[in-house]
Amino acid sequence: MDPKNDALFTRAKNLRLHGVLEHWSELADAPWLPSLLDWEEHARTQRSLERRLNDARIGRFKALADFDWK
Repeated sequence: MDPKNDALFTRAKNLRLHGVLEHWSELADAPWLPSLLDWEEHARTQRSLERRLNDARIGRFKALADFDWK
């Protein structure tokens, strides 16, 4: 396995994409695999941020530019 595929394998393992890992020999050289891993990492990061903001219950803030200083 080349270093590029080692890195992709590690990313898939960290994302717990068990189906991808089971079929790694078939998918390792697929041109869409890096994009899939990027999308999954981004989506999980976004969901994590949204979940943490929701759990914090701090709500939305008004931008300083929109604040009524009067």
